Amino acid sequence: RHQRLRGLLMQGFTPAHLQRFASLIEDRLDGLLQGLPEGEPVEFLGRVCGRLPGLVILALLGIPVDEQERMRGWTDDIYAWMGHFPGTLLDRTRRALAAMDGLTTRLRAYREEVKAAPRNDLLSVWVHAEQEGKFLDEAELIANLIGLVNAGQETTGCLLANGLLRLLQFPEAMNHLRQTPEAIPTAVDEMLRYDAPAQFVARRVITPTTLEGVDLEPGTLIAVGLGSANRDEAVFDHPDTFDVTRHPNPHLSFGHGRHFCIGNTLARLEASILFRTVLQRFPSISPAWRGACPEWRPTLSFRCPASLPLVVSSTSGSPSHP
Repeated sequence: RHQRLRGLLMQGFTPAHLQRFASLIEDRLDGLLQGLPEGEPVEFLGRVCGRLPGLVILALLGIPVDEQERMRGWTDDIYAWMGHFPGTLLDRTRRALAAMDGLTTRLRAYREEVKAAPRNDLLSVWVHAEQEGKFLDEAELIANLIGLVNAGQETTGCLLANGLLRLLQFPEAMNHLRQTPEAIPTAVDEMLRYDAPAQFVARRVITPTTLEGVDLEPGTLIAVGLGSANRDEAVFDHPDTFDVTRHPNPHLSFGHGRHFCIGNTLARLEASILFRTVLQRFPSISPAWRGACPEWRPTLSFRCPASLPLVVSSTSGSPSHP
């Protein structure tokens, strides 16, 4: 069943298909950057990195701009349930359940619309995706749409914020990418390796296995540390060094094998466009946080700063700021 679902969903996530949407990503990013104040601290995570992935995935699904803020509010409430937002667990649970109801109802309505009249968007691709006479039924489609909208939004936002943070901490890497923008895709893979957005994935043991002297019986649930694997000395030379020219770079931030993230091409495309655009648009970018690094989110699920205050300027030179 997993192979069937994956095969149907991949019809909308092929590199050739997604490349057609590069201009849409650039347009959404331009809209976010246009309103940024220059020469004073701006919360880049909340205003750009955290917003772009949601705007992009909803636009790719064909959801109108005037509905995107409401949809984003629902996805924010679902992620708030995971614990790195304020409020009691009971309050977050109520909001998350209401958000799931809202998302489900609205996505079902969109499914019926494109089922009757296909459009040029990902939702239409998936509603009409066919493999050996089989289609995604409503429950399968809605469940995977909610997963894609939520997971793609959160992890890609973390990638964008983490990458900017490291470029500011390692200015030689930022200078290299300014001078050779064609190297940005390679740098994105290093950003993914150095700070895996999703730090863990869960797996269930299906056959008796022994790892490092530990016997694992079938049915055992284990957490695989992707962030740790990406710093494995047996695989990476100088694993704690941030090297934007690192190649090859067999990191596991998108998983591996049959569970390899189907949204990896979209995440890489968004990241490449953002870093190319931001570095070209703002010759001057500097941190506006106190200390060596901003605070990280208090969660083991995702690696991402809690905020990313920056000072940007479209003119060269270091802007003054507190």
